[in-house]
Amino acid sequence: MVRFSLNSQAEPCVQQNGKPCVGPAAASSGFELKLQVQQQELMAGAASVVAVVVTTLLLCYRKKWRRDPHEHLAGLSHTQKAMLKRAQGGADDDVSGGDGGGGADGSDGAASSSEQEQLKAKYITAIEASEAGWAMEAPAHSDENLKAWHRPEGGSIHSFKYEVIMPFEPTPLICLAREVDLIPTWHKFISKGLVLEELPGIFGGIWAYCEMWMPWPLRSRCLLLKSVVIDCLDTSLECFVVVAESGEYPGTTPLPTTPEQCPRFALGGCYTCISRLAPDAQGNARSKWVFYFDRTDYQVKNIPNFVLAFAYKVMAPFVRQICAHLVNNNFGPGSKYAERMEASPDFYGVIQSRCQEFLEEKMGKKAAGRPVPKAHASGITRRTHARAPLKRSVSELRAQEQQEADAAREMRNIYDAAQTAFVRSQSMPPGLMNAATRAS
Repeated sequence: MVRFSLNSQAEPCVQQNGKPCVGPAAASSGFELKLQVQQQELMAGAASVVAVVVTTLLLCYRKKWRRDPHEHLAGLSHTQKAMLKRAQGGADDDVSGGDGGGGADGSDGAASSSEQEQLKAKYITAIEASEAGWAMEAPAHSDENLKAWHRPEGGSIHSFKYEVIMPFEPTPLICLAREVDLIPTWHKFISKGLVLEELPGIFGGIWAYCEMWMPWPLRSRCLLLKSVVIDCLDTSLECFVVVAESGEYPGTTPLPTTPEQCPRFALGGCYTCISRLAPDAQGNARSKWVFYFDRTDYQVKNIPNFVLAFAYKVMAPFVRQICAHLVNNNFGPGSKYAERMEASPDFYGVIQSRCQEFLEEKMGKKAAGRPVPKAHASGITRRTHARAPLKRSVSELRAQEQQEADAAREMRNIYDAAQTAFVRSQSMPPGLMNAATRAS
């Protein structure tokens, strides 16, 4: 509140109790202008102005700040046939994608497509960052078809990377991994596997339960994961990406064990890059698989070295060999895996056709860019000849033999340690076994 007053001349000031002021009054021969402002009302007015400004900003940017209720589903569907229908907050929300485009209007499809691209870019960035970190480290195990990297991250957290070349196209192996309930029939280290739920409309999306046997004195470990498949063939990765995330299962299917009975693996970044390679010299199909397990918590602070070596020197080669055997023998007409693939043409068929189209396009570009050999003046095309192999000294040959002998001895020690641990776990008294498992 502002008050104005005009006085003809100055008078002695008077306090509220009616007594005159102690000091002398200042004399004035003119008029005086007195401005009185109440401080509380001035602050209230300023607060009102600030509130109006904040309200205006909120109204202008509410769409930008509002959380999309389907944000957690963005990017999970990548094929033209993938239709996303998920229940959110007790109501059924339709999220459409693919060749039809639309829901009620075209804006929902455009927004969903933008979110899918953002999530795809997020996964591509994460995989490229992981690959850059592994590029500076030497593999812990390497052979003709398998390379394995291991990096301890401190405590019970470890990171692994596997690079595998398989002698067939990607689709059968994807079937081996996705049909989790069939894994215990061929994987002796997976004691139990269940598909808890298939996520409707999400390309390849499932909730799964896997229980892995661990050498004594460790208890078995369980993995509760949600996986989806994303088409990244048209990106710098040139592959299909399978993203796996661990967490608490939100569905109603009962779980076989509790976290106390079977500790859970906690996945960090878990990505699988699947790409089809050009055929080998004999014309056989090939595919490349790269597995990234970044910062996985194994719930054991001090894992013995022989257990880590067992993982990438025994278990990984075993899984590759058994997968090759299964693809060659268990995908014939009438087999369970063949029936599963025939029952899901929108999943397995799309992957197979996309990989085939991408490989043909890539091979066509490579053939088009290949230089034509120049003809000699005589009309005969000149051919190059391979150089003779370099001769090795006796010391180099002995060193190579010693390396092979050391590798065989190390592998035998790993097998012996794993076999001893398994025998102990089967022959120990129940009381001692329970004490050991509680300690682990």
